[in-house]
Amino acid sequence: MERERDVFSEEKKASTPRRTARILVLDDEPHLRNIMTTVMNQEGYKVFSTDDGNEAFELVLSHGFIDIVLLNLQMPEMNGEDFLKRLQELPARKRPTPIMVTGHLLAESYKKHLKSLGAVDLLPKPFKIEDLKKAVNAAMEAREE
Repeated sequence: MERERDVFSEEKKASTPRRTARILVLDDEPHLRNIMTTVMNQEGYKVFSTDDGNEAFELVLSHGFIDIVLLNLQMPEMNGEDFLKRLQELPARKRPTPIMVTGHLLAESYKKHLKSLGAVDLLPKPFKIEDLKKAVNAAMEAREE
C-alpha cells in the first residue's frame, strides 16, 4: 500500500521562499576549518570562516543574521566558551545556534555548562562528515520550529 502524499504541505513548502542559511566556521586549525567550510558550501549554505573569535563576533554583528556557528572549543585569544558568553549578550532572536567542536574529552558537568551557554551539540574531533551534516541539519530544523 502506498503512503498518501500530503499535497497541501508540499505546496506550502514549495511556495514559501527560504533564504540561504548562513553558517560561521570558527576554528584555529586551517585544515579543519577548510573541511567544514567546504562541506557546508557543498550543502548549499552561505559560509563565513575565520580563526579569530573577535573577528567572528564582528561577523555575527555585521552580517545581520548568522544561523549556525561551528565553534572550536580550544583557541587562542578568545576560546569557544568565551565566544558563547559573548553570544549571550545578544538578543535571543539574533543569536546564532552554536555547535561546539573539540579534540578534548570533557566532563559531563562541563558539557552541561556549555549547553547552558547555548551550545546545542558537541562534535568530537576527529568527526565524520556525516555527523557534521547531521548536527547542522538538526540545529537548522530546531531553529525553524
